Amino acid sequence: MDDLDKILNGLNLPSNEELAEESRAAKVSAAMRGRKKSDLHRSNLSKAITGTTKGPMSEELKEKISKAHTGKKFTEEHIENLRKANIGKTIPAEIRAKISAGGKGLVRSAETRAKISAANIGDLNCAKRPEVRAKISEYAKSKPNLTCPHCKKEANEINAKRWHFDNCKLVKNRDDSKMECPHCGKKATAGNASRYHFDNCKHKKNI
Repeated sequence: MDDLDKILNGLNLPSNEELAEESRAAKVSAAMRGRKKSDLHRSNLSKAITGTTKGPMSEELKEKISKAHTGKKFTEEHIENLRKANIGKTIPAEIRAKISAGGKGLVRSAETRAKISAANIGDLNCAKRPEVRAKISEYAKSKPNLTCPHCKKEANEINAKRWHFDNCKLVKNRDDSKMECPHCGKKATAGNASRYHFDNCKHKKNI
């Protein structure tokens, strides 16, 4: 029996308490799965946490969260449900302003920049994977073209909004004046200036 106890101890098996906790968590998870909260319930939850702050997470907690999510893969059904849940959702201007303000002036360490760079190289960048690019292409092709009311030309949504409608060259009294970027000094029309210059200018210094 002593030898058997040593072997069992060496296997680092979970205790009865840990097994009971896992079983309880599984039962709670199964009971909550698919349950939808009412608007009143969601409102009460929101009010309960409004104004509360959790503070910075400890490195130990960050490590636990990281390990819990490492290797986790969503099923196709889960991905499709997430996609459907976000269709038509827009971020309020107030929230966008807060996100923008939070990122302005942010200086990332060399280590963080290196991690971001490594994550965007080769197969690590999901947007460069063939299967992801194929899905993006299929989605873009599935969307109908838009017709410009001024020149009657058809184009996909991105090009239509960029070159037609209010920006169409046939629009009367169109503002073609150019704006000067404060960072690089180059001049461009309003559309290109906002897209490639000002806050998005590559010469902008992180202060």
